[in-house]
Amino acid sequence: MSDTSHLKDRLPRLENAVHAFMSNPIPTPLRPLTSTRTSSEDEMSEIDP
Repeated sequence: MSDTSHLKDRLPRLENAVHAFMSNPIPTPLRPLTSTRTSSEDEMSEIDP
């Protein structure tokens, strides 16, 4: 039970970090690195000029 509770405590923090990362504009030099991680994000970045 302690394992699941620990995960639940860490999940919100992880979601917050991901949300903040996605909200922040991705620098051009870092764009290829992020596109390799998530193809869906790359598609959205391609649409944006």
